[in-house]
Amino acid sequence: MLVILLIHFLIQSVFCVSITPEACEGYRGGFDTKKNVGVWYVVAIIPDGNFTKNFDTLPCYRVDFSEVDEAALMWMIERKFGKIADEIMDKSPGDVLRQRYHTENPFDIWSKSVLKVSGCYRQLVDLRNNETDISGAKQHNSPMLLHHLQLEEGDFLLQLLWGRISTVVYKREPEITMNELAAVVEFLSMYRGPMQQPKICSPKLKIYSSTPSTLTDDDLQ
Repeated sequence: MLVILLIHFLIQSVFCVSITPEACEGYRGGFDTKKNVGVWYVVAIIPDGNFTKNFDTLPCYRVDFSEVDEAALMWMIERKFGKIADEIMDKSPGDVLRQRYHTENPFDIWSKSVLKVSGCYRQLVDLRNNETDISGAKQHNSPMLLHHLQLEEGDFLLQLLWGRISTVVYKREPEITMNELAAVVEFLSMYRGPMQQPKICSPKLKIYSSTPSTLTDDDLQ
């Protein structure tokens, strides 16, 4: 039950702020929608000072990153969300990214890149995979910064947020060593200052990676 509560809290805390006038506070990341998409695993989180200290366990769950055609997303919004796409999507050009979270209660998030701010995305909507009433999807307007970090210790995907979670750390496999995490924290501290104690996921817990979804890729065809 503790794990379920933590995952729910982790995801909800991502969306607790509005996008700033200067998107991602001027930070820029390196994320290539052609090279850096695919399967990643959450291996650690770096909380901000408001993160609760009552949760000590975090499963290494899977997140699928994929590029989505913007016209297809607009069609899906109008067809299934019961909302006019223009109310959610802006007209500026940008890449649309889909994140499928394979948590115990799986869901999808769609985001759009912010013009002229590399790696910065504006989260648009999220939807639980097992929802039958898609019109109940939640709308968001929150920033996130993605950065593909290549170090001697390995390859990492960093998701910087502006809420109770400071950074989510991903790897291609569901495990991370203390040396790897120390290198990531050292890199981040150059940009965000002193960091809170990271929380490492436990590979001994169930790894959420293959939960069936009622929302398939056919919805975007």
